[in-house]
Amino acid sequence: MRVACGGRKIDAMPKKLCLISIIILMCAGLTVVEAAGGVTAGKDAVAQDKSQPVPDKSMDKPIVIIPYEYKPEGRRDPFMSILELNKKKRQKEKGPRDTRILSPLETNNLTNVKLIGIVIDQRDRYASVVMPDGRAFAIKKGTFIGMNGGKVVEIRPDRIIIEEMMVDDLGKNIVKRTSMCLSQEEASGCDL
Repeated sequence: MRVACGGRKIDAMPKKLCLISIIILMCAGLTVVEAAGGVTAGKDAVAQDKSQPVPDKSMDKPIVIIPYEYKPEGRRDPFMSILELNKKKRQKEKGPRDTRILSPLETNNLTNVKLIGIVIDQRDRYASVVMPDGRAFAIKKGTFIGMNGGKVVEIRPDRIIIEEMMVDDLGKNIVKRTSMCLSQEEASGCDL
């Protein structure tokens, strides 16, 4: 037995599939019509429109939009890390010293640096220090040394004196004076 479905002739077995697909399409069409507000006949549609209350236009007031202006003065950038902000703040406080490239002397702690010699000239004084990796450097007064921004302030015949800017627990800047002695025997009694 052959049945026509949609203008095509098909066998009897797929007839059920054809009927099911037609039913599904009809249900889908009804669902679309219901979602759009339903189908109403002429007079009923007019009656429904009149039965709904008409909104009172006298109650509508103009909407006033007040523009908001964001003023960033005194506020932090919400998209920037607080750690990054603190780093920038510290760099501003320290000044232009942090903008230069650090020497190898400034990448090691003072406890790891060893003083091996002092040369006194008629015009100037020099000291020789050795880093933990074995590299030796000649330093003079004003040379930056140590990780805490230490600066050589004085070279004596038996030691060098270094001043470091430290921050105490209260956030105040303090100057710490450190000395490096030439001989190890004097290192225990190496006072300023």
